[in-house]
Amino acid sequence: MEINERDARWLAQVIADCGKVRRGRHPKINVSLHDRDVVGRAASILGVPVRLRFAAPPARSTWTANVEGARAAEILLELEPGGRLHIGPHGA
Repeated sequence: MEINERDARWLAQVIADCGKVRRGRHPKINVSLHDRDVVGRAASILGVPVRLRFAAPPARSTWTANVEGARAAEILLELEPGGRLHIGPHGA
């Protein structure tokens, strides 16, 4: 999977700000927000569907995009040192 430079920079920032990354044997990237447009763009770049996680009031439902396994590892290689960008410790 090849991510263009502009999308890679945008995705790395979104993951650093409001995403979660699990590295190691079972890598995973998760982006979860209330803003469907942001999650939709992240999902498009990641190549996964957008899902809605419902929450009981007064909490708000959130939109999520998740990628796991070999695909997540491949994307992380593009975004991290040795690749093109760095996701800081808060995205880790």
